[in-house]
Amino acid sequence: MFRKPVFWIVLVVILGLAGGGYYYYTTTQVKTVAAETTQTLQTSTVRTGSIVISAAGSGTLTAASTVDVAFSKSGKLTEVDIKVGDNVKAGQVIAKQGDLESLDATIAADKLNILTAQQTLDNLYKNLETDRANAQAALITAEKNLTEANYTRDIYNTQRCSTASVTLYYGDLVTAQNNYDKVNLDFQNYTEYPENDARRIVAYEKLYNAQVALNNALATYNYCTGKSDSWTTQDNAAKAAAAQAAYNVAKANADALKDGPDPVQLAQAQAKLDSAKYQLAVDMQSLDDTTLLSPIDGVVTAVNFQVGETASGNFATIADNLHPQILTYMDQTDLNSFQLNYAVNITFDALPDKTFTGKVTQIDPALVSQSGVSYVRGTVTIDEQYISTISKLPTGLPAAVEVVSGQANNTLLVPVEALRELSAGNYAVFVVQPDGQLKLTPIKVGLMDLTTAQVLSGLNAGDVVSTGTTAVKSTTGTGR
Repeated sequence: MFRKPVFWIVLVVILGLAGGGYYYYTTTQVKTVAAETTQTLQTSTVRTGSIVISAAGSGTLTAASTVDVAFSKSGKLTEVDIKVGDNVKAGQVIAKQGDLESLDATIAADKLNILTAQQTLDNLYKNLETDRANAQAALITAEKNLTEANYTRDIYNTQRCSTASVTLYYGDLVTAQNNYDKVNLDFQNYTEYPENDARRIVAYEKLYNAQVALNNALATYNYCTGKSDSWTTQDNAAKAAAAQAAYNVAKANADALKDGPDPVQLAQAQAKLDSAKYQLAVDMQSLDDTTLLSPIDGVVTAVNFQVGETASGNFATIADNLHPQILTYMDQTDLNSFQLNYAVNITFDALPDKTFTGKVTQIDPALVSQSGVSYVRGTVTIDEQYISTISKLPTGLPAAVEVVSGQANNTLLVPVEALRELSAGNYAVFVVQPDGQLKLTPIKVGLMDLTTAQVLSGLNAGDVVSTGTTAVKSTTGTGR
């Protein structure tokens, strides 16, 4: 009975000591941990500087254009005036072919033909008054001839003599007929004689004269009585028709000249002149075909034929090196940074200390593939002030390009770690006040890359902004 209180007293003491030890341990350890994990505020000062948003790619120096030049037809080369590497001007003679002497002679003859045809045409106007006078004279003559022919035709078909004269002429006709019959009967007596017999010849002569007398008496009688033989009537009619036709022509000629040269002659003269001019144009083209000119300013990159060879097909290649370009390849992930008119910085391994500028002037509508990788391809035009330098470089030279999608100089900059996005596109920063307190300040942000942001408004140079806190271990307060 006596020992039981002692047990409980000992137990209470032990529990008290254990509780005090636990309290000491926990309080000293918490103090130690708190001392070892204190936070340090990180800050940055708003500064003035430059920011560039860009994307890198590769490129190749190329000519603005390349032209293959050739003769219009094949021929033996007589002259070659260029070699690879020569600079040529547009219109410069670079080669000749064919028989130039023969063509020159032909062209000279063509020009003479033009002068002759032109002179003929001019003479039609120059001699117009003389031609009109001649045409009028010809018309008068034709009219006279027509009147006479018509009179002869008409008068032959009517009685032309008095009745007494007709009786007289009839008597002459009867006498002539009787004489002819008598002589003809006498001639029959000599028909058996040789043709060269004198008696037959005399008898034939008498018969011939009797026939002539008979014809004359008949013609006189027929003329007076208005009778005519068919052949005389037809002959007179034909002569009258011919006279009418001649008159029509003469009148047409005279009428045509009233308003100028004869239209037919004028058309013929103009046709000859046009034909001569056309022939000259054809031969001049043939001459042009023998001479090959450079179509552009540039540099000769290939010459495929020499003097004495027959040039058929492409004779030479000329590149426009006066307007060099950069054929550029960009990763497709940089598509948004590769847009028309974006500025470009260009460097060449051959000129490592120089940077040239240009701009994007063309972007291909489809991706291109190289070694199984797809790229965005475009063209960069070099700024004019660098053309003279770059045009001397060989085409095919590799280049490094930096496409600048955005750039700002002498602008306010802060680290991106200082930004606090309030909503999409809206930002603020914590500005450190003089008393050390932080003030949330809205700002307007412009260009931004992975590390730096442009401040358009809301801050001033020299302002201190918070970029966050950093945990720092303390070297005191171990709790022991």
